[in-house]
Amino acid sequence: MLGAILVFALLISVLSIVQVSGVPALNEQVEFEHNARVQDDMRGFASSVDTAAATGRDQPVDVETGVRYPPRLFLLNPGPTAGTLSTTGSSDVTFGNLEALDPEAGEYLNSTNAPDSYTTTGLVYQPNYNQYTVAPETRYEHGIIYNVDADDGVSVMDSGSIVSGKRISLTVLDGTLATSGGDSVSFTAVPVSGPSQVVSVRGANDEPMTLTLPTALSQSTWDELLKKEITDGYVNDVSVSGGKVTITFEAGVTYDLRLAKVAISGGVDDEPPVYVTTVPSIDADISENGGTVAAAVRDRFNNPVSGVEVRFYPENGSGSFPDGNTVKTNADGIAAVRFNPGVNTVTTDIYAGLDRTTPNSGNPFTNEPDAGYIVYTVSVTEANEPSTAGEINPVGNDALVLTDVELVGQSRGSGQADAVYNMTFENIGDADLVISEGRVNFYFASRPGSNDPPTSAVIVDPNDPNNDVDAEISEGYEPFDTVIVVEDGDEITLVVTFYDEDGDVFAGANTDDYYVLSLLTNGSPRTYFAAD
Repeated sequence: MLGAILVFALLISVLSIVQVSGVPALNEQVEFEHNARVQDDMRGFASSVDTAAATGRDQPVDVETGVRYPPRLFLLNPGPTAGTLSTTGSSDVTFGNLEALDPEAGEYLNSTNAPDSYTTTGLVYQPNYNQYTVAPETRYEHGIIYNVDADDGVSVMDSGSIVSGKRISLTVLDGTLATSGGDSVSFTAVPVSGPSQVVSVRGANDEPMTLTLPTALSQSTWDELLKKEITDGYVNDVSVSGGKVTITFEAGVTYDLRLAKVAISGGVDDEPPVYVTTVPSIDADISENGGTVAAAVRDRFNNPVSGVEVRFYPENGSGSFPDGNTVKTNADGIAAVRFNPGVNTVTTDIYAGLDRTTPNSGNPFTNEPDAGYIVYTVSVTEANEPSTAGEINPVGNDALVLTDVELVGQSRGSGQADAVYNMTFENIGDADLVISEGRVNFYFASRPGSNDPPTSAVIVDPNDPNNDVDAEISEGYEPFDTVIVVEDGDEITLVVTFYDEDGDVFAGANTDDYYVLSLLTNGSPRTYFAAD
């Protein structure tokens, strides 16, 4: 009996020692491993912000703010604990002596025009552990992820990419977040302005351009972050003072600037339109029988704004817009309309501007700020119609290449189907291509059976089902409702449906059929022989 009591007492003593010394040590390891996961989550947050800015699509974010301790038999654990995830407050971001090479963009962006400052915030995770009391804070600042320890020592985990050679990339963060408790915090990185576009900039008057950002990092840390750019790149100087860092860029150099805005909480409005610019890939030469004129609408981050009404006017009434002169911008921020020049017109100025003011005679946008409209000259060519041929199945460096054709219509038995085709194209060039018009030259029905042959077709952009071309076979080009922009390296699929003279879908298609389709791309015809 005495032996049993002694054994029990010994067991209690051992458990007490483990409870006092062993459990805290084990829990400290749990907290250490949790903190490592939080740091990974913060790096994932930075990646989500970058992806949202680059793609214009929402990105989910999850940060494991809380930690739970595993159960330990006969031992006691503290309850779950959680750190705090919060934003750091808004601060200004400014460019100094910036000049945009695009004069239309410059009417808003140039430093001489005193554009509004941008504002941004940071994100910080503050741990709250029971044992791992020296755990660092983890912070996000302009894409940079770093830890700050109890002695204010800084360890950079991800240096971001604000400056890389002649590229300047900046995503400002908006929203307010302050949360603690629970196992994790989930939210969405929402692109308020994006996907980010390139605008070419330089220092005005051959003087250096500057970028000033809020920062909690020291001079020595910024020196290390930009060491390569200072030594081998185009950064002349970096200076930290009063919670701000100023980066000075080499004069006489043209830089590619990308800006975007991402929100991490609700209640952040989309960026409004601020300037109108030209669409370089739209040809300024149009046929005397008409063609497409276009304008692009941008926000203060130089990114496209969709759903904005743009009005077009020809100088002194020297032409007309058969489908109306007001059109909304598409997802690429482009508004395009069909324009028919007046008789004997050789050149004419086209005014295109935001539909915000009452037009005056002469310049219809006199009441609009300069940035709110553009004027560009259109030359009228002596061509009754764009060439209906053009290069067959083009493959050149600037080509829109047909990569796949698939008969996808509903099967009608006996090898026949509805004549609905998916046509996939790829832009293999290094510049955007703009599809403005289309036509169907020919359709060969190998075994139509009892079906009447097709006499017309509809070409649809599936990304915008209301954007289509209604074409009579063997007739001329017809415009899309809005132009289709295919960026370099991107693919697009057009859906082509053929109809008989009664307006019914041609139901006698099979894999031996073929057709010829032409697209007016950057003002030039490109023709495709298509078969499944």
